[in-house]
Parts: sequence; structure tokens; C-alpha cells
Amino acid sequence: MADAKTADILGVDLPFAYELSELCVTSFTEAYKGVNSEADIQAYCKRHYSIAVIKSNLSNPDMTYRMAFRKGKAVGFYLVQNQNCPLPLDGSAAELKQIYVLASEFGTGLGKQLLHDAIQHVHDARKAWIWLSVSDLNQRARAFYLKHGFSALGVAPQLEVGDERLPATIMARELHRAS
Repeated sequence: MADAKTADILGVDLPFAYELSELCVTSFTEAYKGVNSEADIQAYCKRHYSIAVIKSNLSNPDMTYRMAFRKGKAVGFYLVQNQNCPLPLDGSAAELKQIYVLASEFGTGLGKQLLHDAIQHVHDARKAWIWLSVSDLNQRARAFYLKHGFSALGVAPQLEVGDERLPATIMARELHRAS
């Protein structure tokens, strides 16, 4: 059980699909409101957070969702995929595909707690690296990842939010030395 300053972070499976889908849509919408158009945000959410997509992802053994709960309410999540980086790394890797918290949780340390949990999850899976793509427009996120030991490696494929194409950077953090 988490104390007042921390959340309970739990692995989730198919019975959580509806709650996870709602959390994904809400947290993504809150994060990008005012950055992207409402139409682009809705298109992104429909493509990535529909119940069918969430159920498919939850059934994929290479994907792991973990959700954060405070007082029984879902307040954040992350998704890690067992997938090598498109840029060369010395050793195996997993991608931190998504990490979001509700706007009500901004500034509470939940993002840091989720990131540390994701890093531990990838470390426990004996991966040498954790990597991610981050929008070049999201300086707050880039600074957050740099603060937590990630380094910029190079250009990532553009991120698509509806009709918008956003330039992005691949960042990575070494967890184990490759042998």
C-alpha cells in the first residue's frame, strides 16, 4: 500500500481494458490540449486508445502496461514494449512507449515514480537499455528525461498526432553493460 505521497503501481491485464482506455484518453487529452487541435487529439486517441487497441496491446506478451492508483482511482500509466531501438545500442533494449498522468497529478512526483518503476521493470527484464521517442516541441519532457539519466541519441521518426507530424528525438538510458 502506498503512503500519501506515493501511488500504488500495478501491472494490469484484460479486465482493466476499459479503465485503462479511459485513463489513456483523458491523460493524453489533458497533456496536449492547447498544443494540438481537438480534432488531432481525438484522431490520435481513436487510433491508439480504443478498447480494441488496448485489449490487443494487453494481450501482446511484448507489451506491459502498469497503472498508478491513489485511493483506488487510476491516475497515471506507462507502457513498455520489448522492442529494440531503431538506432544502434550495445545490447538489448525495451521502449518506454507512453507515460502519462492526469493533470490533477502534475507536480506530485507521480511522473518520476512511474518512470522509476518503468526503469526497474526493464532492468528486471535484463535489458541493457531503456529508450523512448520524445517530441522536440516538448521541452519539459526532454528536460525530465535528461534529469533522470537519459541521453539524446539522434533523430526519431516523426510523431503523428492526427494530421500533425512532430519532429522527435530518440533518448536512451543504459541499465546494464552488455557482455
